Amino acid sequence: MWLYATLGGWVHSFLVTPVEVAPCGSLGTLYSGVPDGAYASCDHAIAAGAAPIIVGRPGYGLHLDRDRDGIACEWDE
Repeated sequence: MWLYATLGGWVHSFLVTPVEVAPCGSLGTLYSGVPDGAYASCDHAIAAGAAPIIVGRPGYGLHLDRDRDGIACEWDE
């Protein structure tokens, strides 16, 4: 079985056996109840200890990134 490693490209796995796992909660229930998984505000992200939030990470939302640099709820905002 081949697996994709995010840091090094394609790598060959060894003795990987698929197993059943319990489903996770949706991001909407984990992050302020917002369906897309983004925090409702930077105040919520800071209170949860999640700030700053990098684009692509759970909790990120474009509405939280004032300067559109891919880092939301920066400390200097």
